[in-house]
Amino acid sequence: MVKKGGAVVTAPSIQERIEQYKAQKLAAMSARVAAPKPTTAFLLSEIQVVGISRTPRGYAAIVEATPIKLAYVIYPGERFYDGQLVAIEDTRLVFRREIVYSDGKRERSVEMKNLRQVTAAQSLTTSTNSASPDSADPEDKKSDKVAVGKP
Repeated sequence: MVKKGGAVVTAPSIQERIEQYKAQKLAAMSARVAAPKPTTAFLLSEIQVVGISRTPRGYAAIVEATPIKLAYVIYPGERFYDGQLVAIEDTRLVFRREIVYSDGKRERSVEMKNLRQVTAAQSLTTSTNSASPDSADPEDKKSDKVAVGKP
């Protein structure tokens, strides 16, 4: 006889998860213990990897929480609503995702998230912003300084 497993428990809405986070933070402050990180309110599917950097503490990643358009710096071990950051590599993040079923069973899997790719529209915006008067040719600036410095 094959035993049927329970259904996958769906996550509450982003607003409910943010409210849960705020309640956990207040409880932690009252108990004088470390408050949970804001990332605990986000699903792995709700974040995008914006950048990866090497710091004195090791690798760090900059992720954007897409529902609220805020960015966070995260390190290995950082917890999310449905998983945890396990490792940061040169071009991607490695997560351990946890799926919870209604019968209490938990299933873990590995999920990779690559760096967000720059779209053509974003690259055009970046290139037009960088063509400001301040970014004039360095040689022109040198000649200006020399001309100004001479009597």
